[in-house]
Amino acid sequence: RMMLGAALVLVSVWFLAFASKVRITPKKSTGIIMGIISGAGSGLFGIGGPPAGLYLMPAIGDKTEYTATIQTLFSICNIINLSVRLILGTHSSYYLPLFAEGAVAVSAGTLFGVWVLKRIKTDTLAKAVYIFVGVTGTVMILQNLNVLK
Repeated sequence: RMMLGAALVLVSVWFLAFASKVRITPKKSTGIIMGIISGAGSGLFGIGGPPAGLYLMPAIGDKTEYTATIQTLFSICNIINLSVRLILGTHSSYYLPLFAEGAVAVSAGTLFGVWVLKRIKTDTLAKAVYIFVGVTGTVMILQNLNVLK
């Protein structure tokens, strides 16, 4: 977790500094590599979104297309992750009420996010994505150091 957190912070800082100068071409090979990194992060740490977000934001550019693409990716990944965990028996019906609560919270957050998305510029969204990735990495580091629980 410490290494992943540090990597997320470093990549976030790099993208904040240089993303306007770099254009990632959405190629099959790059997509596969970032998909593997996202999948590994999801399987190991339950957090596969940051690498995908870092790849998709500069590769797509348009905020609406980016959001639709990343949401589709997350939906597919969540279905795969849930299916694997159900097959392996790591989920039980005990957690169903928590899933329901989470679904309500995610729905509220999504409505708020769509409202904000309509009002911000694409470059502002890109910076927010990069900052969020850095904050995620920082939280992971602090949790590993037992500063946050």
